[in-house]
Amino acid sequence: MQDEKKSTRLYRLAANDGYIPAIHNLGNCYYYGVGVRKNYKKAAKLFLSCAEADSDSCFMAGECYEYGRGVTKNLCKAIECYTVAVKHGHEEAKEALTRLASLR
Repeated sequence: MQDEKKSTRLYRLAANDGYIPAIHNLGNCYYYGVGVRKNYKKAAKLFLSCAEADSDSCFMAGECYEYGRGVTKNLCKAIECYTVAVKHGHEEAKEALTRLASLR
C-alpha cells in the first residue's frame, strides 16, 4: 500500500513535467484506485490530455466514453478513440471496435 502511494506520487511529479507515460500511469492509478481513491473523472481527464500522443491513453479514453466513466457516455466518441488507437496498433482497441460493431 505504501509503495502504491509512493508510485502515484512519483507519477504525479513526472506528469506535472509533461511526461506522457507518467500521465497515462497516473490516469491508471485513478481509474483503478491504486495508491489513490478511485476517481474516473480525474482518470478520464488525464487519459484525454495525452490521448493524441499515446495509444494506451487513447484506448482508455475510449473505455471512459464507452462506459460513461468520468465523462458522459458517448459511443461515437468511444469509437473515435478506439479507431485512433487501432491506427497505432493497439490490439485491445481492435477488440473493442469489434465488440461495439456487433451491437449495431
